Amino acid sequence: MSRGGAYGVGTCASSGRCVRSFAASASSTAAAPAKVAREHFMALNTLSPPKGDLKRSKRLGRGIGSGKGKTSGRGHKGQKARGTGAVKFGFDGQATPQRMKFPKRGFRNTYFRREMIQLNLEVLQKAIMCGRIDATKTITMKELRDARVIPTFKAYKKHGVKLLANGKDVFQLKNLDIELTGASKAARKALQANDCKLTTVYYSKLGLRALLRPEWFPKKGRLIPKPARPPPKLALRFDCIGGNVMWPKEPIDANTPSHGGFLPKPIPLKRRQVRARFLRFIRGRSNKIGSTLFENESS
Repeated sequence: MSRGGAYGVGTCASSGRCVRSFAASASSTAAAPAKVAREHFMALNTLSPPKGDLKRSKRLGRGIGSGKGKTSGRGHKGQKARGTGAVKFGFDGQATPQRMKFPKRGFRNTYFRREMIQLNLEVLQKAIMCGRIDATKTITMKELRDARVIPTFKAYKKHGVKLLANGKDVFQLKNLDIELTGASKAARKALQANDCKLTTVYYSKLGLRALLRPEWFPKKGRLIPKPARPPPKLALRFDCIGGNVMWPKEPIDANTPSHGGFLPKPIPLKRRQVRARFLRFIRGRSNKIGSTLFENESS
């Protein structure tokens, strides 16, 4: 059988043993042509998820050979072998649960905690250097919201903005006038070192909405609320009360550009108010009719 060469038998010169040799032909010594790499293009029929991404679900109750036949891995009888036999978390066989055996310690300030939006010094400096905020004017929470420095959809749902000291080593702005809800001690020191003025202003949630979105109230037919005083326990944390959001006392002109063309709509009466007015009117009429009848009978 030819394989492109010829076999031969000879004697080794050193050992004298019989050696079988193979002489390659010229055709076998020729270099084989290189295989051309096939280019693989992405197509719908070649798409497949990565290996191990998909896992087949275990089929239950399909015979002994499947490994999960008969009882389907639930064992014989009992609560956990039933269709809805799940035991709720913490159930201890009708005994006193563990969560009721130990007393409660401490408290959770979930409903009364004051959540604020965090603003770092480096973010404030970057916004000013980019020209998004005018450093010559007082920087309030309104300017921060208009410049998209703080999230707009969360601004009036929190209790204000708190300034933090992240980036105090690279903070180099001078003579800034900032009005925020609060600031950390390190942030206050960084501002004092750069001759910046910080004023902590108190706003209630409704007052903060009036500061950030004053156009919302005329659209809803409401007047801008008066500034609220802080709780007595928090009064020492603030320097002043936000009072620059009052509605002007002079008559409002719809064509005045300062008010944006918004006029307060008349506040619609609710059904309860209309019904109460109607009942008062009926009672007044009945009392008047009764008094006139009494006067006629007496006369």
